[in-house]
Amino acid sequence: MDRKKILSVVRGYLLKEKRNTVLTGLFLCFITVFLLIGNQLFANVQMANRLNAQALEGRQEAFMKI
Repeated sequence: MDRKKILSVVRGYLLKEKRNTVLTGLFLCFITVFLLIGNQLFANVQMANRLNAQALEGRQEAFMKI
């Protein structure tokens, strides 16, 4: 293989790897956002459960009264 052919192969490989790197980065961002949203929803459900249990016991927090 001559020099131009080698450079062409290396350039193509680097472009392919760049594309895979971008796709991997986007995938990791998506997973991170998904986990953060899931964690927040879980925290909200836990808080609602605690407040409901307190309301059933007759102990409502002052900030929850309407």
